[in-house]
Amino acid sequence: MKTLTAFAPHYTLLSGNKLYRTALKAIFLLNTLSVLLTYLFDFASCHLCYLKLVIIFCTNALFWMGAFPFMIERVALFQTNWRKMVIFGATVVCLNQALVVLAWVGIIGTFYDCLKLDFIPPLVLQNNILMSVLSFSLIVGCVYFTNLNKKTTPEPDKNLATAQINYLKNVSVKNGTLTTLIPVEKIYAIEADDNTIEFKTQMGKFISYQSLKSIETQLDPELFGRIYRSTIVNKTYIKKIRSLSSGDAVVSLDNGEELKMSRHYKAQFNNGTNLQ
Repeated sequence: MKTLTAFAPHYTLLSGNKLYRTALKAIFLLNTLSVLLTYLFDFASCHLCYLKLVIIFCTNALFWMGAFPFMIERVALFQTNWRKMVIFGATVVCLNQALVVLAWVGIIGTFYDCLKLDFIPPLVLQNNILMSVLSFSLIVGCVYFTNLNKKTTPEPDKNLATAQINYLKNVSVKNGTLTTLIPVEKIYAIEADDNTIEFKTQMGKFISYQSLKSIETQLDPELFGRIYRSTIVNKTYIKKIRSLSSGDAVVSLDNGEELKMSRHYKAQFNNGTNLQ
């Protein structure tokens, strides 16, 4: 039980990566193909032994299934050192063949008369070596493409996510040579008329030559909201919203002014506002 628990983190990597799961399926397919070729060779040479085929398949399956997560980690570690990668790959292939030979000799040679005196036919061993080389190449390719995707996928900009947008604290309005700074908290509403906008404030009314869209993008959306295509209001000064039978509404401000609200913008003011 402790052994299974120790291997669990390694198989978490395998289950969470679709490319690795596909590679493992491909390795099992290569193993099946290798056993099929061995069957054809035995059938042609009149030395057919089903137990031998089962042992080759099971030995390879257990070896690659058990060692797959470890190989992924080692290949990722040796990715920048191809000399170590080749040595590791050769070790994996040799170990796989050694296990097949031991299983063959230990089981078939002892309990079944399929071994004969010719030990393991070279063609069968070559076939299994080719399967091992292709399987290891699949693992190398999976690790390479996984790391390549990590490099090409841009990481989210943490600074951008945490950065605060600097909204306007004051609006400057020019009137000839005179420039007036209006604190945004003193603005009741902003209305557009052609190429000009009018600021309705506690300091009076001011005209500025700019579009409503340009000023809207600079205002804090928590404080200001559009109620009509040509009107923006300061939400803190909304006293109540009175619905009309047409679906539109009338916004009453603290200064006694009433402004028309389109049904399109009414829903966003429902929460926290006296809607009648």
